[in-house]
Amino acid sequence: MATIELRLSSKIDKETGRNEILIRFFQGSKFDAYAKSEVFVNPDYFEYGINKAETAKYGISVPDDVIGATLAVAEKRGYVLRKGGDFMANLNDNRRRETPELKRARQASKQIDELKKHILEQYELADKDSITTEWLKDVIDRKNHPEKYSKPKEADKTIYELIEEYIATPNRKTNQPLAEGHARVFRVLSRAIARYEGFVRETQKGRKNFTFDINKVTREDIEDFSDYLRNEKHLSDEYPTIFKKLLANYPTNVKKGHDRIEERGENTVIKMRTRLKSLFLYCYDEGKT
Repeated sequence: MATIELRLSSKIDKETGRNEILIRFFQGSKFDAYAKSEVFVNPDYFEYGINKAETAKYGISVPDDVIGATLAVAEKRGYVLRKGGDFMANLNDNRRRETPELKRARQASKQIDELKKHILEQYELADKDSITTEWLKDVIDRKNHPEKYSKPKEADKTIYELIEEYIATPNRKTNQPLAEGHARVFRVLSRAIARYEGFVRETQKGRKNFTFDINKVTREDIEDFSDYLRNEKHLSDEYPTIFKKLLANYPTNVKKGHDRIEERGENTVIKMRTRLKSLFLYCYDEGKT
């Protein structure tokens, strides 16, 4: 499992007296990446784990209930610290006297929690062979400065046009478009979305103009689409006339495939949702939504 470890930079901001938090993202011998977080904290609110075995070698006893210490406390008491640390465990204790510096530390803690979550989310989507320090720096920069990567929204593009653009966009690492096999499964997704759109229009009152619009699609739409994928074979048997029309009249920009609806297992539905998620991420990163 990939792990995120926090450390403090040795450099102190002369104006604020705060240290920048450094991010270490690693997984065994597979990768070990470091980057600056751009988040600063007063070192009095950041504790490192205490290496009790090493501390004991110097004849110093650490209380059983003490597992971490700030740099200042460790130096005063002679504790040997581990390399990784985190914000003080009682940082959010309401009994602590509220000060501007404590408030700033709490904000920094929240920023780091959001950044860690973002890194792990991007890791799940990433090519695992591409995890390097440069990858980590890029992920952090995109989180901290989204305005640098945003582009004007491309109005009125259909989901099908966006899928074809995604297929044609070169991989940042290889500078090659999607392999034919991957392109094929995204076009399977494109046709499924087209049939879903048509089925909703045909069967749901008040939704005659429904489109799976990248700028308007909701969580409920995605869940409904997932249920549709699970049940499409049954629905095609129940509504043969509707599906005969759907299979014969795909929208523009949808490349036709075979004209059979087949049963799908849950693993297949999950894979299609994952492809949809990848498409959404691409559209967001490229400023298309």
